[in-house]
Amino acid sequence: MAAAAWLAEWQARHSPPAFRPARAPHPASAIPPLIFQTAADRAAALTSNGAWMRAWWLLNPSHSYHLFVDQDALQFVQRCCTAEELAAYRRSLVGAQRADLFRIYFLRELGGVYADTDTELRRPLSEIRAPRNSSAWLAQAMDFDFMAFAPQHPLLRAVAARITAGVHDKANALLAKAAGARGDVARTCTGAHSCITSVTGPYVYRSALRLAAHRLGCRGDLSRRACSSSSDAMMRAVHRCTDHDHWYCDVARHWDCRNSAAKRPCGTRHYTWQSHKTTFFDPNISYGLEQWKAAHTTSKVGGRIK
Repeated sequence: MAAAAWLAEWQARHSPPAFRPARAPHPASAIPPLIFQTAADRAAALTSNGAWMRAWWLLNPSHSYHLFVDQDALQFVQRCCTAEELAAYRRSLVGAQRADLFRIYFLRELGGVYADTDTELRRPLSEIRAPRNSSAWLAQAMDFDFMAFAPQHPLLRAVAARITAGVHDKANALLAKAAGARGDVARTCTGAHSCITSVTGPYVYRSALRLAAHRLGCRGDLSRRACSSSSDAMMRAVHRCTDHDHWYCDVARHWDCRNSAAKRPCGTRHYTWQSHKTTFFDPNISYGLEQWKAAHTTSKVGGRIK
């Protein structure tokens, strides 16, 4: 498996703070005992969020810990993802977009636990009240900053397809606009909300989860009970947590600088400061409009290309 080989080679080349191997055995589980976080710069992330980040490896001795940077993400996507996904990654111009894509592609291929670097862990992951065979832990609000999945989960395959297509849709809209096209094909975006959170981030993630759950036989809300009649064994093993006072699965909380409980303001490198940009996507990458059309059936439902 290309992804497993890539990870083994990466681990062999790295040591703390990038990589920390597990220090204790882990009981058999569907979700691999692997924690990963991402940062533009490791030293800067540890300076800003080190207290929260350290808890992830100190409280979970049976998990390996990985702190990936942009170059790691690019190498992973180049080696382990499809040509369409690599082009989507390269067409995304803002770091937050690329980080969004990478976390989904990595979780799909290798599984494990992802957390933003400003997510606090107050108890070990072993205290999450979920069956060992759970194929996913979903926070009550299906948050994007704390996720845990088994490899090749059908939900992640659906999310990956949705966000990849969304990037190409926006980039190809720029191509069409430059060529003088008018109307629906020239769907461009402006600002962090419409170009990041709604294309690669939490809004599209939740939407894709719900659509995939319905398609895969879940009835009502996405949970083990709602998915008990699904023909897919991994869907029947999805665990939906109960959150208390904004603590995901009662163990983790994201101290998002945008929210009312924020402990500090957003810095100027935060993606929300990108709203002044006029172009979030590069249309001039070699996965263009004709290739994208050939790879997808362009049936329009509710103004979106599926």
